[in-house]
Amino acid sequence: MQLAQRSAKGTSADSAVFDLKELHVSISAGDDFRIRVQFLHSGDNPNFEQYSLKFDNRDVIQDLEVIECLPSASGAGQRDWLLARKLAGELPGAAALTLYQRKDEEPVIEFVNRWLSPLKLPAPDAFVGRPADLERVFPVGGCLLQPADGDIDYRIALIQARGGEQSPTYAGLFEAPKNGWGWYAHCPGTTDVNHFCVLNPEAWEPAAAPAPARADRFRQVRWVTRTIRIAPNEQAGWLSALIGGEPQALADDATNKAATPFRPMTVRWGEDGPDLFCHSLEFMFTFNIAESEPNTQIFLGLSCCRQHIGAIGTRGDTTLILAEFQRWLGAGQPFLALVSPLTDAAGALPGFPRWQMQAGNSEGLTAAMLAPGFVRPGYSAFSALMKNKDLVVVQVQGGQLPVILGSLQRFRDGQKDDLLLSAEKLAISAVKPDGADAQTSLSLSNDGKAKVAAVESLQLGETVLVKSAELSISSDTKIGGKLDVA
Repeated sequence: MQLAQRSAKGTSADSAVFDLKELHVSISAGDDFRIRVQFLHSGDNPNFEQYSLKFDNRDVIQDLEVIECLPSASGAGQRDWLLARKLAGELPGAAALTLYQRKDEEPVIEFVNRWLSPLKLPAPDAFVGRPADLERVFPVGGCLLQPADGDIDYRIALIQARGGEQSPTYAGLFEAPKNGWGWYAHCPGTTDVNHFCVLNPEAWEPAAAPAPARADRFRQVRWVTRTIRIAPNEQAGWLSALIGGEPQALADDATNKAATPFRPMTVRWGEDGPDLFCHSLEFMFTFNIAESEPNTQIFLGLSCCRQHIGAIGTRGDTTLILAEFQRWLGAGQPFLALVSPLTDAAGALPGFPRWQMQAGNSEGLTAAMLAPGFVRPGYSAFSALMKNKDLVVVQVQGGQLPVILGSLQRFRDGQKDDLLLSAEKLAISAVKPDGADAQTSLSLSNDGKAKVAAVESLQLGETVLVKSAELSISSDTKIGGKLDVA
């Protein structure tokens, strides 16, 4: 096995080829595909960015980039090189927060791909995540929040955390360089051979986590290992299976009792044993050694469930933003409105992040309006006639529909009333159980007019009763000035 150094990105010519002593392949749920290499000759020192892994003068993996140089795992004083295929992703822009919202009639996979751009995932099959599960994780109107430093790794991790927490079957993503990023699932109890692998307990033994392992995302981790000999010409086949993320496990003997998974998946500990989730796979290939010696060591990271310990937590996943009200969506969606970022920077307040909509949601952010009181068929207890550019406070939580909490209270100099209702036009009205007008209301307007409407009667205190054709006064009454009766 060799590592070929490219003279420049995008070129096909190799400037140098280095023989490998060891190759360590790491596949972990939710992480990018990585390899760690140790050169056969200690003086080898690549100094370009672009590499490919070659076997028998054929490229096995292309477009690898150096992540860092590490102390050798063999402890021989040599340096190892850690490589991966990195994705640039889209830049978040100048705003501190970019919101992605799933639109009406947008398929869930299109929304996920918009969030993960430039990754493009296939629609998951029935085992990886039932449509209803993904719909619950990423509902129409639900938002995902990208902070200014939220690169592609952050977006992948957030998909991992949200899916693992909220779906019983969905587990997340993994990278297979040949086929790109794909879905994986934990399917305990399944009988589909493409979604589980039976491990022979006699072929595996307990082990400590391998040095480069990334196992801190999972609870109840259990590592097992086995060391075997693979014919040198078959090592490339094993590597190709890893790179492709092959769905089926590979059996390395004729009796099919030492199967090995090649992607995160469900494993069964013996024919009648418990179903576990294999979240991490570490393959250590050694080259140019005696034919009698083992040349491949395999580590599997197993857990009782596929739930992640959130390495990113909920950073940036719930926040309050200031927005401008645009409009209600209309009678067809009576609880939803559109809001947009502030057009006047002077209206911003310290502590509220600057935000923008992702290009796929250029119309605005869809949100539900919170109001005091109650909502019943046909009417709400409180209704404000919101106008364009009214300032509102919106709570945005990842995966959920945003909620307009209300507006900011403005200081009013000289106010003495404990509670003051102010509007250009103010009305209080009673309605029938179905929300129909009961013709009983009080309205005030800024033209100096007030109107009291009561279709049956209006009572003032205990003594004065006004009806449509009658004024009844039940006690002695003194009237000052003149009273003309027509």
